[in-house]
Amino acid sequence: MITKEKQKKCSKCKESKPVNEFGLNQHATDGCQSWCKACDAAHKREKRFNAPMKARYDYEKQLRKNERHRKFAEEKGLTKECRMCKEILAATKENFYTGNGKLGFGSYCKVCDKKKRQERRQRRASQ
Repeated sequence: MITKEKQKKCSKCKESKPVNEFGLNQHATDGCQSWCKACDAAHKREKRFNAPMKARYDYEKQLRKNERHRKFAEEKGLTKECRMCKEILAATKENFYTGNGKLGFGSYCKVCDKKKRQERRQRRASQ
């Protein structure tokens, strides 16, 4: 049984590629970015190289935003669900590592994050 994979044309390189070669975009009509992942990565790499001060400023701006979100979550006593174990925990630094996820915390609780990192290390060691 042959299954034909859905194709999409990259608006930057004009190549037709499988949909899994495009990032997700909930605002797009088809749910995918208009540029393929390779073109998007090359564009971002070039942008960082050509304007390092702007890239650093944007990075620090994101860090400040995450810190504001973390403080807000802790003050209001908000909760967050771990994407791995589905456990709902208080959104604090005791339960989640800091990151770019919702409320300035990572997607996984510290326990699941630790398991995930150990599995990754074992995979790398076995290669």
